[in-house]
Order: sequence, then structure tokens, then C-alpha cells
Amino acid sequence: MATRTSSTVEIPKKGTFRYTGQLKDEAGNAIPAANFTTLTLTVYLEDRARTFPIVNGINIVSILNTGRGTVDAQGNLTILLNGLDNSLIDPSTPVGGVETHVMLIQGTYGSSGVFEHEVEIPIRDVVKVA
Repeated sequence: MATRTSSTVEIPKKGTFRYTGQLKDEAGNAIPAANFTTLTLTVYLEDRARTFPIVNGINIVSILNTGRGTVDAQGNLTILLNGLDNSLIDPSTPVGGVETHVMLIQGTYGSSGVFEHEVEIPIRDVVKVA
């Protein structure tokens, strides 16, 4: 079952976003990078039509110490999303409004462990940013 949290700050459209957290198993123990077989990221729009379009091609992209993600020996995860990852994609988002992107972080570890976590990211339309 996925757990969902929300970012406490709005990200301006085309701004960068740095997410940090610690990866833990069901017992609350940190999961180090070496224990993961896979760790992937999907970013999608949580749209009113419930079509959930993928943002900037980020669909099941590896983040296990490559690309946008790093994980250390203590299970500390850092994900960095760039400006294109935080562009507005819903044409119905009002001028100056907010659309919600969701990062879905999924991984497999150990012999049968599964990790799933979602993070809601509010993206604010900054009117003068093209």
C-alpha cells in the first residue's frame, strides 16, 4: 500500500524542487541503497479528468543513485526535479492557479520487500514566467 504525503511549499512553475526523506521498511528500519534491487520514480498530474498524464516523460525512471535520485547507506533519499519537470501541463489550470503533480516512488528490496510512497507537489502558475 502506498503512503501519500504533501509538500509543505508550493513550487513556482518551472522552478526546481528538492525532495529529501528516509526510506524505511514496514518495521521502521532504514533501507540502505545496497538493499534495493529497483527504485523508480513516476511523476504525474492529478487532474480533474482523472487521466493522470505523465509529466516530462518521468515514467518508471530509475532513481537508484542515477539521474534525478540518490540514496545513501542510511536510506536517505534525495530527488531533484528541474524546471521542465515542474511545468504546468493542464490547460484548465487558471492563471495564477495551482495544479498538483504527484511523485510516485516505488522500489523492491531484500528478498520480497516492496516500497511505495507518493508525494503531492503543488505547482503554482507564476503569471510572468513563460
